[in-house]
Amino acid sequence: MAERIKIQIAEDHSGVKVEFLPESGATGIIELTREQLLKLVQGLGQVHKTLAGGKDIPSLEGHQIEAVFNTRWWLQPGLIGEAAVMSFQHPAYGPVGFAIPIDQAEYMVQLLSNQIAEAQASKASPQ
Repeated sequence: MAERIKIQIAEDHSGVKVEFLPESGATGIIELTREQLLKLVQGLGQVHKTLAGGKDIPSLEGHQIEAVFNTRWWLQPGLIGEAAVMSFQHPAYGPVGFAIPIDQAEYMVQLLSNQIAEAQASKASPQ
């Protein structure tokens, strides 16, 4: 498939230029600040959410996931209904939050506890 846009990051990393290529059927260049780009990405995410509305959520098992490291996490005190709310700062999408039903939160705590124990055992035993 032919490229439809070209994105160029400013030398000072203050923003981007989005150029529409002939294959796109549009013409022109849009210059966006970092904040404007984030708002565009978030807006497109909302559009995607609307388009996917009512469809089954696919399983993540067996899929390659792009992990986010060295970010800021926050767990909201208290529940919203029957769910815990966790959020984090995603470098590509900005703040992302999700509600975790309590039964799933219990399972996550169990898995995380096992991983913590495994990590502690690995540190304690000489290699």
